[in-house]
Amino acid sequence: MSSHTIRDFIPSFQLHRRTAWIAPVFKFAAVGIINTGVDLGIYFLLTRYVNLIGDNEYLSKAFSYSIGVVTSYTLNRNWTFRSNTQSVHSFGLFVGVNLVSVVLNSVLMLLFLDFLRLGEVSALVLVTGITFVWNFLASKFIVFTGSHTSIEVHPIPSQGWKSKLNNHQYR
Repeated sequence: MSSHTIRDFIPSFQLHRRTAWIAPVFKFAAVGIINTGVDLGIYFLLTRYVNLIGDNEYLSKAFSYSIGVVTSYTLNRNWTFRSNTQSVHSFGLFVGVNLVSVVLNSVLMLLFLDFLRLGEVSALVLVTGITFVWNFLASKFIVFTGSHTSIEVHPIPSQGWKSKLNNHQYR
């Protein structure tokens, strides 16, 4: 008599399909926090402690933001999406996606504040959420298309398949 469990009747890939996007989303958010910290840290370092650029806050911010973008690209490429895409090409796409995000961010703020008359905090939360989704999806499906985080299907073989394999019928 063979004993069966519920796992024998439900393919394991169904749960994996539903949850496979969770880790990259959290990694993407963590990278956003890290690159913001890098941006702010370098900015304050340059404007408060190191007189590398002079008293020019605008140049300091441009430099610190650029380092944040490179940090974000590198972490997302190597950690979030584990991509094997060409670096120069994908970096150009990454910069393009971020430029679209700046425009989207500004247009949505205008729409939410001036036309829909939302409060500032509500508008910021909505715009941040929308641009986060845009950046994540564009990064995953446009920039880092050679990603290793795609959903892979690995169903659990049935007991019959296992016993045939163990009996060397599939060699």
